[in-house]
Amino acid sequence: MDFGEKRVGYAVGDTENRIAFGRDFLVYEDSRELIRLVSEICRRENIEKIILGLPLMQEGGEAEITEKVKVFGSKLKEDLKLPIEYQDERFSSKEAGRILQTQEIKAKDQKGKKDVLAAQLILQSWLDSQSE
Repeated sequence: MDFGEKRVGYAVGDTENRIAFGRDFLVYEDSRELIRLVSEICRRENIEKIILGLPLMQEGGEAEITEKVKVFGSKLKEDLKLPIEYQDERFSSKEAGRILQTQEIKAKDQKGKKDVLAAQLILQSWLDSQSE
């Protein structure tokens, strides 16, 4: 998942073939609503583990939003009773934006698509790290 304060992009992974698939993004008002939406997705997609992108500064330190992601991850773990792992997401949004620019997607359509693509990149990075 690519957590944002207004939108969350999500992807699902095929752990056997180690491939991430971007799914969609969620727009939410508060954390309770977001947890409810994530819970529905987890049931529908038979999710066994959640990988949350962890926003870090370029030099590796924590960014302002890092603590919010950790708090959200703790709430998810408590409410959904699923394991949560964090994956460094440095540059995932920038890379997603670069990819979308090459696809000539209209600016108004880019925000949600960028979140989904960032989630896919985060999950693929995690899947790739599992084979090492």
